[in-house]
Amino acid sequence: MAERKEIELIPKEIEAAKSREARLRQIRLAGFGFFLLSFLIAGGIFAFSWSLSTQLKDLQQESAKQVAQIAQFADVESKVLGLADKSLALTEILTQRDYFSIAVEAVEASRPAELKVTGLTIQKDKTLITINGETANYIVLAAFLQNLLDIQKGGTLFTDVGLSSVNLNSAKGTAEFVIEAITRKNGLKQTLSVEEVQE
Repeated sequence: MAERKEIELIPKEIEAAKSREARLRQIRLAGFGFFLLSFLIAGGIFAFSWSLSTQLKDLQQESAKQVAQIAQFADVESKVLGLADKSLALTEILTQRDYFSIAVEAVEASRPAELKVTGLTIQKDKTLITINGETANYIVLAAFLQNLLDIQKGGTLFTDVGLSSVNLNSAKGTAEFVIEAITRKNGLKQTLSVEEVQE
């Protein structure tokens, strides 16, 4: 019987060894599967990281292009704002200055043919204009004074006129006169249209 026990032990040992080897194979297979799964996960993480890195580089390049474009637009914007400021300043200067030609045109529109204007004194930002001249006839001088206030002639500029002095020049046979005329407020100023400013 002893022999039988030994014989029976061998198959049990073989069976136990087979069982251990089957477990060991399962553990190796599970380890290999885990290693393969870890490798695939690491590969996926690497691929995802590489994809994100590529997208980040693309975004950085796009951002650099946008920054360069903004910088270019900023230069254009500063030029446009500079031109707008200059245009505004120019318009302000042109509307604030006195146009003495308005007074000359009003006097010329009021002047009768027989009257000669020898001088016109206009002070900047003042409403008083002094008109010097000579005429051979007092009636022509009176007509000139009336014309300066006539709306159809010089009256668009002048609100009041007065004869301040008259001297008879017997050598020439003329009367030399001085007229003081008051202009309306801002009468020598001119409002400009957009087209006039752009010219």
